[in-house]
Amino acid sequence: ARESRERGKAGALAAASSRGAGSAVVLGKLWALLEGWAEHRTPLSLSNLANLLQRCAKEGVSLPMKGRVGEYLRGQFREATRVRQGALLAPSSSSPAAGGRGAIRVVSGALYGLRAVSECDREAKEEISASLCRAVQGTPLNAWTIRDLSAAFRGIGVLNESQTSPRLLGELVVRLVRCRDQLDGQGVGNILYGVRNFQDGPELRLLFQTLSSKIKESRQISLTPQEVGNSLYGLQGVAVVSDELESLLVSLDALMRASSKTLGSQEVGNAYYGLQKLSADKSPAVGRIFETLYSKATRVREPIQAQTISNTLYGIQNILANPPGVAADLIRFITSAIDECPEQFTAQAISNSLYALRRVSKEVLKNAGQDFEDSIENLLLSLAQRIDKSKSLNSDYTGQFVGNALYGLNNLPESPGTRAIFEALAPLLPKANAEVTPRALSNALYGLKNTKSSPSAARILQGLNSLARNVTMSLRPREISNALYGLRHLTGTQEGSEIMEILASKASEGLMGNFKAMEVSNAIYGLVRAGNHKFGATEEDRKSMHESRETLLGLLATELETLNRGATESMGVKELSSAIYGLHTSGDSPAIRMLLRPLAHQTKQLSLRGEVFDSQAVGNSLFGLRGVPMCEPLDQLLEFLVPLVENCDWDQGSELSQALANGLFGLQGLPLTTSTRRIIKAFTPKIREARKGTFNPQHIANMLFGLQAMTPTEGKAGESQEIDPDVGAILDAIAAHLPVEDDEGSRFGVLQLGQSLYGVLPHRSHKIYQELLSRVRNLEEINLASVEDLQSLDAAEIRNINQDLSGIEALMQALALENEIEKTVSPESRVDVLYRARVQDLSSMPRNTMEMSVREHLEDFMS
Repeated sequence: ARESRERGKAGALAAASSRGAGSAVVLGKLWALLEGWAEHRTPLSLSNLANLLQRCAKEGVSLPMKGRVGEYLRGQFREATRVRQGALLAPSSSSPAAGGRGAIRVVSGALYGLRAVSECDREAKEEISASLCRAVQGTPLNAWTIRDLSAAFRGIGVLNESQTSPRLLGELVVRLVRCRDQLDGQGVGNILYGVRNFQDGPELRLLFQTLSSKIKESRQISLTPQEVGNSLYGLQGVAVVSDELESLLVSLDALMRASSKTLGSQEVGNAYYGLQKLSADKSPAVGRIFETLYSKATRVREPIQAQTISNTLYGIQNILANPPGVAADLIRFITSAIDECPEQFTAQAISNSLYALRRVSKEVLKNAGQDFEDSIENLLLSLAQRIDKSKSLNSDYTGQFVGNALYGLNNLPESPGTRAIFEALAPLLPKANAEVTPRALSNALYGLKNTKSSPSAARILQGLNSLARNVTMSLRPREISNALYGLRHLTGTQEGSEIMEILASKASEGLMGNFKAMEVSNAIYGLVRAGNHKFGATEEDRKSMHESRETLLGLLATELETLNRGATESMGVKELSSAIYGLHTSGDSPAIRMLLRPLAHQTKQLSLRGEVFDSQAVGNSLFGLRGVPMCEPLDQLLEFLVPLVENCDWDQGSELSQALANGLFGLQGLPLTTSTRRIIKAFTPKIREARKGTFNPQHIANMLFGLQAMTPTEGKAGESQEIDPDVGAILDAIAAHLPVEDDEGSRFGVLQLGQSLYGVLPHRSHKIYQELLSRVRNLEEINLASVEDLQSLDAAEIRNINQDLSGIEALMQALALENEIEKTVSPESRVDVLYRARVQDLSSMPRNTMEMSVREHLEDFMS
C-alpha cells in the first residue's frame, strides 16, 4: 500500500510537470496538486521533494516558500530529514545502497532543485538549510562524485542568509576534498556559480584552496565560455582576496589564457560582474584577470548587449577606484559598445552603469592620468546620449533607480559629462512610478555633493523636489545627514532651499533613531551655503530659508547635546572641524548659539583625548566662525580651540598658506581677547618662517581682513589706534610676504586691495598700509568696451569682473575713511571703469547684494 502511494505521488508529479505543457499550465497543475497535499498534510520523502524541485527547476517554475503551500513544503523538508537514513529514498527504491549512492543522488538532487525556490525569507532559508545539512551529514564522506557535487553546489546559493548555510557549505566542501574524480570545467563553473551569494569565510577559503589544487592536478581541464562566465560570476559576494582566492584566480587566469574560444556578450558581462567587490590594489591575480577579460571582450563577435554593458561597468566598480593601466582601454571599449548597442537601456541598466562610477573621484582621475580622465568623460557623454534615447522606454523608473543613478556621480568632479547626465536624467524623474523611500531620496541628493549651481542642476533638483514631497516614511538621521551633505553647494539656490525646507519639515515630524557624531557633522557641513541668499530672492523666500535652517540647526544642536550626555561617541578631528566650518555663512542666530555650546564640549573632549589638529583642521575651524559675533558660547569654544591651534601639526593637512589665511580670516570682527591673542601669536612664527612666494594676494587679503577688530581698546570703525605688540608682530610677518608688484601673477585686484586696506585701517600707522595704498594707485586700467558686450567674455573673465565689483565697497570704505579717494581713484582706473559699467545696468552682469550696497554709497562720487 505504501509503495502504491509513493508511485501515485511520483506519477502525479511527473504528469503535473510534463515537458509538453506550457509553464502556466504546469504551474496550475502543480499548484492544485500541492494545495491538496498541503490541506491533507500528505507526507513527502526527500526523494519526492527532490523530484518536485528538480522538475520545477527544469521547467522554469518557481515554488514560493510563503503561504500554506510554502509552510507545508518547509515542514516536509524538516520531517523528511529527521527520519532514518533509508527513508531519504522512496520505499519502492529501498536497496542496500540506500544509505550510500542512492541517498547521495537524492540529497544532491534536492540541493540542485533549490534553484526553483522563491520568496524564501530568512526563517525559511534557515529551516531548509538545517534540514539539508542533516541530510548531507547522513551520507558517506568519500562517495560523492564530481557530478553529485556539481549539482549540489549549483543550488545552495539561495540559502546564503541562513546561519546554517556555512555549515552546509562546509559539509559539501569536505566531500569535495575527499572526491577522487577528476574535476572538469563544468564542475568548476557550477561549484563557483553556486557560492555566488556567500561571503568570505573559512568554508569558502577551503573551497577555493581545494578547487585550485584540483585544477592544477587535472591537466586536461578546460573552460567553455559559459564556464568562464559562471566561474567568475560566482565570486560576486567575496570582498577579501585571501591567499586561497589569489591562488584560485591564478589558476582560472591560466585556464582562460589557454583557451582560444571566443566569449559571448553575456559571458563577458557575467565574468566582469563577479569582480564587483574585488580590487587589484593588493592582488596581482585580480589585475591579470582584469587584463585577460579585456582581451577576451575585444574579440566578441556579436553586438554587445545593454545588460552586458551595465554588468561590466558594475563589476569593475571597485577596480576603478585604483584603475590599472588597461582601464582606460576598457572604458573606451565600453563607450564604443554603448554607441553601437542595438538595444534601448532599461532603468536597471542605466542605474547600474552610473552607480558603478561611485568611487571615481577627482583624486583617482588625477592619479590615473589624462588618458583615463578623458575616457571617463567620454563614457559619461555616451551614457547621457543613450539615456536620452531610452526616454520612451516603458521601464521601471523607481525611487531606487533615481537614488542609484545619481549616487554613482557623488565623487566625480563636475564636468560637461556630469551635466549631460543631469540633463538626460531630469525628464525621467517624474516617471518614478513607486513611492520613493527615504534612502533613495537621500542617495540621490548625496550624489550631488560636488555639483554647483547650474541650469542642469536646477532641473534635477526640481525633479527631486516633487519626489521628496512624496516620501511618506519617517527619515533616519543618516538619511537627513546624507541629503543635506549632498546639497552643500546648492542650499543657496531656489531649488535647493525648497528641498531643504522639505527636509526640515520631515525632520520636525520625528526621526527614526538618534544621530551619530559623524552624521551631525555632515549635516551641519551640508548647510554651509544655506546662509547665502541669491540675488532676486523675495523677502518671503529668505524668511522661509532662514526658518528651515534654524529648524535643522536647532535639531542638530539637540542631537549633539544628547551625544554629549551619553558620552558614548565623540567627534574626531575631521568631523569637528567640518562641523564648525559649516557655520561660516550662518551669521548669528539663537540656533547658532545653541549649537556652539555642544560644539565647545566636543572640542574640549577632543583636546582632553590628546588628539592633534592638522593645518586644515585649524583653518576650517577658525574660518567657520567668521560670521559669529563674540558671545559667551563662542568665547568658550575659542578657549577650547586655542590648545589645539597651539599644538597643531602644521606639516599635515592642507597647504600652509591656505590654512593660515582661512584661520585669520575667520577671526574678522572678533576683538583682541586672551584666546584670539594666543591664536595670532601661534600663527605669527608660521607666517614669518614661510618661504617667499608662499602667499598670493588673496592669502594676504584674508589674513589682513581678519585683523580688523584686533585693537587694544574699542574705537570707531576705521579709527587709527596704537598697534598692539602682538598684532604688530603678525603685521610685520605678513608685510614681509607682500608679492612683488611687477610679477604678473602676484598683482592685487580690487577685491584683495579692498579687503587688505579695510583690515589694516585700525593699524594704519604700520608701514603695510602705505604699501597697499601704492598698489591702489597702480591698479591696471581696463578698456570699457570689453565689459559693455558681456556676451563676448568667457566665464573666467565674468568671474574676475564680478570679483572686482564685490571688492569695491570694502576698498571705497577704506579709502573714504582716510580721505584718499581723490588721490587714488583716477577717472580711467579699473575701479572707476568697472563701477560705471555696473551703473549702466548691464543685464547680463551677475548681481549680488554687495553691488547694491556699492551703488547706494558711492553713486554720487562715481558719477
